[in-house]
Amino acid sequence: MRPPRPAREPDDRRQAPYHDGLTGLRALAVIAIVLGSAGFGWLPGGAVIGVEVFFVLAGYLAVTLLRTYGEQMGLGDVARFIGHRARRVLPALLTMLGGVSLLLLVSRPDALERLSGDMRSTLVGLGSWRPLLPAAEQAATPSYVEHLWPIVVGVQLTVCVAVALLVVRSRRGRAALRSAALLLAIGSTVALAVLSMAATGPERALYGTGTRAAGLLVGVALALALRPRPHGGVAGARGQRLQMLGLLALGGLLAMMAVRGGAMVWLTRGGLLLADVLAAIVIAVIVRGAPLDRMLAPLSLRWVGLRSYGIYLWHWPVLLAFGGPVAVGEPMSAAFYVVVVMALADLTYRFVQAPLGGARDAPSSGRVGRPMMAVRTTAIACGVASAAALLTGAPPA
Repeated sequence: MRPPRPAREPDDRRQAPYHDGLTGLRALAVIAIVLGSAGFGWLPGGAVIGVEVFFVLAGYLAVTLLRTYGEQMGLGDVARFIGHRARRVLPALLTMLGGVSLLLLVSRPDALERLSGDMRSTLVGLGSWRPLLPAAEQAATPSYVEHLWPIVVGVQLTVCVAVALLVVRSRRGRAALRSAALLLAIGSTVALAVLSMAATGPERALYGTGTRAAGLLVGVALALALRPRPHGGVAGARGQRLQMLGLLALGGLLAMMAVRGGAMVWLTRGGLLLADVLAAIVIAVIVRGAPLDRMLAPLSLRWVGLRSYGIYLWHWPVLLAFGGPVAVGEPMSAAFYVVVVMALADLTYRFVQAPLGGARDAPSSGRVGRPMMAVRTTAIACGVASAAALLTGAPPA
């Protein structure tokens, strides 16, 4: 008589192995994005490099999570993975869209038509292509949701990676996929450099899926090459060398964030790939168990890292609501801007992400809201966002 097959682990419990250091790295990246977007002169490259770090982390964590389903991953496993990612992304995104819709409905009804087009393109997965429309179709003022393009690019590429892993199942095939990811990352970097030099290509270079794929692809290659250590971290002289390598790479990322002058010129001509490699080194050192993991794990960084997605979602609309980077140039205004972003992100984490999105990366910092409150909050936000998108489209000619 055959022994009964062990029950499959529920998909909501499948997650990549947790590392405090990765949460701390997310915190550093989102802090750089918030401060860099606000125009702080001492962190001019913070927003660009921070987004690249997020891309590398997204690629690494996506493949690591997919590999928890085993070498013989099936179509159902990919569907569960995509559903898992949707639960992590959509509730907070809809909440932010609903909040922005309410804000503009009260303060700037004239901007709702622009918002409706941006929302529709984002919700159908085309938000990264919206900025590529001809200038005549774009409003002169910045979009309240233009910062969502990296999320859309990440979703597009993550789905492609999941399908590739479904097709390629053997170890030899995974090794070939790793090499292909690195070659495609180099190709994406070359395309970014070429298009950034073209007179009509800067926007296409900065927002295109193909030209900004290098970071996620480097993360994918890292996850396919790196095997987790089942028996703790690396100790002794080797651990010290890893620690030094990780610190140098982290220092390099921070230095790139502080580069002034024509930083975008060299960033689009190979600099972003350098940032991707440095981020991959930091991630590898953390995952291999070097002391850098513990150095990036203080409670304050973990608190910010767990809320990094919400912080990213809210930082740009709050900045525009304050009047843009010029309006938060004074210390008091800047402090108030940061407090508002952190408060909104914390509320989103407690009442939406944790109950609905299965945010179980680490023990929660503080109590989270009840699930029913989260359901009501997200339902209201979704309704407002959908109504704004459907009712404020371009009037008939």
